[in-house]
Amino acid sequence: MNTKETERMASSQMSLSKARNFGTEMIKIPRLIADRMKEKFRLNIAPVFRGKNVGFKETYALSLDNLEDMLWVVEKDEDSYNHIRIYFTHYKDEFSGSYSQLNGFENSLCLMYSRAMDRTELNEYNAIYSSYNQVHVRKADFDVVKQKFEAVFQSLVGGITTQEQGYTNFVMIPRIELLAYYSKIVLYNKYHNDNKIVTVNVCLASTLDAAEIRALETYGIENGEIEVSSLEVKKLIDRAYSPNQLTVVFDSIDESNKVVDNVSDYDMNSLCPNQCP
Repeated sequence: MNTKETERMASSQMSLSKARNFGTEMIKIPRLIADRMKEKFRLNIAPVFRGKNVGFKETYALSLDNLEDMLWVVEKDEDSYNHIRIYFTHYKDEFSGSYSQLNGFENSLCLMYSRAMDRTELNEYNAIYSSYNQVHVRKADFDVVKQKFEAVFQSLVGGITTQEQGYTNFVMIPRIELLAYYSKIVLYNKYHNDNKIVTVNVCLASTLDAAEIRALETYGIENGEIEVSSLEVKKLIDRAYSPNQLTVVFDSIDESNKVVDNVSDYDMNSLCPNQCP
C-alpha cells in the first residue's frame, strides 16, 4: 500500500470518535521502564513456559500489512468493531494439518487476534504466522489452543485447579489507539524515505507493581533518562495492572533492523481477566 493511500485511510478512519474508544489510551513508556518489563518477562514468566516445555519468542513481528488488516475491514456506515483482542494460545496441530502455515509454532506460544464491539466478540480469529501473513482459524479450533494456553498457567492444589500468577487471557487494544500508533508510523515514514519503519515488534513483557515503577522513575530522573515533567509514568501506574502479569509492548523496527526510539515502547493495553471488558 503506497504512502498516499495509507494517509488517506488514516485520515478517513479518524472519524472513529473518542467516545467510542473502548479501552485505554496510548502510553509511551520510558525506555528504562519498558526494558525492565521485558527483563521481568524473561525472569518471571519465561520460566513458566520452559517448565511446561512450551516454546515461545520474545518478540512477534508484524508487517504494516498485518497492522492494516487489524485496523480495516469492509464496513458500511457504522463501525463494526471498536477494539482488537490479542490472544495468547498454545498451538499444537490436532487439526489434521488444516493449518500447515502454523507448523513453525508447533508446541509453542502463538499470537492470535479477533475484533470486538464493546463486549461482543465477532468470532473471527486470525493467527499471524509470519511478518507478512496470517491465517483464519475456526472458532472451535481457536478454543482448543486457547484452553491449552490456560493450562500452562494452571496448577492442581488439593484437587482444585487454580490459575497461577502471570496468566493473561487476552490483551485488549482500542482500535482508535492502534490507529493513532499506526499514524505515527505513517508520519515517520513520510519523512524517512531512506530508512522506513517496516515491522512492528510485539514484545512479550511483564507488568510491574507501582513501587517498582516509582523506583525506576526516581532512578531515571536522577540519571537524566526520564523527564521530571513526564506524565507517562503516572499514566502507567494509573493502569493498575496486577504485577507480574503477561503483557506486550510495541516497538517499531526500521529497514536497518533497528528500534526507532520515538515510535517504540508503546502500551495501549487492558489485560483480561483482571481488566475484562
